[in-house]
Amino acid sequence: MSFDEAVKQMVAQQKKIMEGLPELSKYDWDIPKVEVQKDGFIVDLAIPPTDKPDADDKSDNEDEGEELDTKALRDFFGESLSASIEALRAVEPLEKDDFIVSTPRQHQLYAAAKLLYLIGTRFEGGMVGDTMGLGKTLSSLLVVLRTILEARAQGRKLAPWIIVTKKSLVPNWEREIASNVSEDAGLRVLILTSKHTATELYDFDIILTNFELVARQYASLRKFMDSIGKQVLPRPQCSLFSQIHIERGSGFGLVVDEAQNIKHASKTTHQACFALHRRATVLLSGTILDNHWSDVHGLVRMFPGHPFEVFGTFTKTFGSSDLKVDPSPAKVRRLQKLLMAITIIRPDDVLALPGVEVHDVHFDLTQEELQRSDHWAMKYKKAFSKGRRRNKDRRALMYVVRAVQEATHPAIMCTIRTDVVIDHSVPGLLEWLADNEGNDDDEGSEGSDSESDFEAPENSEASESEEDDATSMWLYKPKPIRTFLSRELWLESIRKEDTALESSRMKEFEDLFCRVSRKYPNERIAVTSERTKTLDIVALILQRMGMSCVRYDGRVPPCDRVATLAQFQTGDPDTHVLLITPGTGGTGLNIPEGSILIQLEVLWNLNIERQIYGRFNRQGQTKTVKVFRLVSNAIVDQIILDNQLSKDTQNQVLMGALRLTDTAIAQIPSVFEPRELDEDEVDLYAQDPAELRAKYPTLAAKKD
Repeated sequence: MSFDEAVKQMVAQQKKIMEGLPELSKYDWDIPKVEVQKDGFIVDLAIPPTDKPDADDKSDNEDEGEELDTKALRDFFGESLSASIEALRAVEPLEKDDFIVSTPRQHQLYAAAKLLYLIGTRFEGGMVGDTMGLGKTLSSLLVVLRTILEARAQGRKLAPWIIVTKKSLVPNWEREIASNVSEDAGLRVLILTSKHTATELYDFDIILTNFELVARQYASLRKFMDSIGKQVLPRPQCSLFSQIHIERGSGFGLVVDEAQNIKHASKTTHQACFALHRRATVLLSGTILDNHWSDVHGLVRMFPGHPFEVFGTFTKTFGSSDLKVDPSPAKVRRLQKLLMAITIIRPDDVLALPGVEVHDVHFDLTQEELQRSDHWAMKYKKAFSKGRRRNKDRRALMYVVRAVQEATHPAIMCTIRTDVVIDHSVPGLLEWLADNEGNDDDEGSEGSDSESDFEAPENSEASESEEDDATSMWLYKPKPIRTFLSRELWLESIRKEDTALESSRMKEFEDLFCRVSRKYPNERIAVTSERTKTLDIVALILQRMGMSCVRYDGRVPPCDRVATLAQFQTGDPDTHVLLITPGTGGTGLNIPEGSILIQLEVLWNLNIERQIYGRFNRQGQTKTVKVFRLVSNAIVDQIILDNQLSKDTQNQVLMGALRLTDTAIAQIPSVFEPRELDEDEVDLYAQDPAELRAKYPTLAAKKD
């Protein structure tokens, strides 16, 4: 077969497969291999087909898929699923292997045993959703080691386990393996780079990598596949997605740490992990339900053995096509039953940790600050209201971010340019821009798919008519926004102009810090904010007070973070303060040395707040963790608090039934079994049949 003929065959095969994809379908791993010679080399064209176009945007067919019919629902949610749940609950704890040098707690041994059981079921894996600090990492390592040792004892060669996590957490995993597993186990661990080939992976038992690298390899593969028949591109080095893994049969074992990072099936990071040829999948996350109930779809989709791969089928079966509407109680029970079959979550008090106390510190903005912030908050509310009728609008996100900035500090609005050459010989180099609506250059998330969880509308024009509140009309001619050519020049201007405290929030912070320091002497204090600019200003205030600030955010190189954190953990508690962002420090850290956290603003996602609290309420903590959260009288703060309450109420209803001690008997939700009627069902059955037939003539005319 000639090269051109092979390309034509591959393109035709791709088109045929793509036509049959309902939305974002898993690779068809049974594609026949096509090998041809070109310039003396064997060209392997057996690359899995790409998913539907544009991995970075939601699929146009996202709403495709129908709710399962009654027969399909009964087939899936019937006695078989109930039996699976009961069998999972009956699993006994794992016996510790001799090569484990640490002492796992009982709940970790239970989790490992249940994961091993789930790997052998139709789901080929499961999720551990314990809260932060309960040791999910060690539970998964027990599973990894047991499968490796069993394969060795049977003389089998397994494909390696791949552990995917945030880039900053790869060293943590390396340390966990070294501190928990004896060298006598002979585990061969590789930290994957783009230079490694597919065949090299089989020389190791465990491959440590990060979301960014996996997504980059997958994106390169897609680009190459999309080019077939159009242009000649060099074959990318995709060690994780090679045909070799399919030929070797068994597939990888996959552990995804901080699995909330793959919650969106339309994102490249999820698709990359989903596309890995796997024999087993273990997901770890302290926030399985990260923000919205539909987030669970991206995690459930990682497992086979169910009919809910398509997003539309999932949402219509467990909720409705309108994601703004909360699922009915009956559909919540459906989702609870599914999750109960694949998820292990224990109550927060399974370990006797000191706990967390959250104190809201209320303060008032000045009249000018309030007018500025509330102006943008009202624009957000109008855009959001329109968005409920017209789809989502990213403009609303811009408005609410601006409202938060205006309620924080005027210097936060300054733009810092990074695309020009800085001439340090010109001090205070700046320009005034009257047409710039502000720019936040903070380093938030390290993930390649970082995204906001704001429920913001899309594609609607916000009202800028004369109907706007008269008290904010002057804002239509906004004050010029200063643009600096470097962060250093921006900070220098704040120092010279002595404007660090020209903000009600910063004044309240300074007063709060002094009060807390006096009330809790010898306790280490940390300060958190989503914005590194805000922490820059806080650092200026603290330095003026004689404090030494330790930074842990996205601008600190990952290789320096352990040493940086050690400065806070071992330094003088009276002078060392930790400044930390949730995006960088909200996961994978143990900081029991700190017991006081000052939170400079309310976060949109309550789970992100809980994640950062969990860094301090860990094993080894001897004091109650005290959180002081600044809450202003601005409208935007109330908008965020209302969003937190609404989301948390629904999420607690869904997840509450899943938090069980290891020996508790599960109360399997009633999906079809006899049960009490819901309120809407009671109303329905109370109506006269004749009236119902008249009201729904189409349904009345249907015959069985």
